[in-house]
Amino acid sequence: MSHEKDRRDFLKVSAASVATLVAGDFVNGDEAAAQGATRIPEVDKVVITVITDNYYDTLRGSSDFAKRHYIGPGTSLHAEHGLSYYIETVSGGSSHAFLFDYGIDLHGVTRNIAELKLDLGKVEALGLSHGHWDHWGNLIDMLKNHKGTLRDGIPLYVGEEAFAHRFS
Repeated sequence: MSHEKDRRDFLKVSAASVATLVAGDFVNGDEAAAQGATRIPEVDKVVITVITDNYYDTLRGSSDFAKRHYIGPGTSLHAEHGLSYYIETVSGGSSHAFLFDYGIDLHGVTRNIAELKLDLGKVEALGLSHGHWDHWGNLIDMLKNHKGTLRDGIPLYVGEEAFAHRFS
């Protein structure tokens, strides 16, 4: 169990780091920063919303640093073997949104986006942590399904690991 928490913490920190780099591109107007960045801008606030993960505990309460979403009787958030985050950074009063990983189930992820009232029209960049199917499997379907909401020409940030040869 602690291994899973370490993995989640690592992915959250990775996602926040990439989101900070992306926010720096927009704040500083330097479009080449993500390609050879050596300077990471400071942000005032980072909000990481878990769109989907391996589980969702409706009985767990909020804490000082985590807000738990309780939808209500008869419904709950979709959980799956997959992962997807919506990340917002605030820097100098400007807000920037970023999608990081996409899960595998279009209907469940889309429903969670609606339940969590996330605005995909604000998304300025996309990111992919690595090449496991439970992180990228829903990417193409999500882009097609939200074509009218997502901006055209959104950059997709990936690392080498995203293209490593895998069994799937």
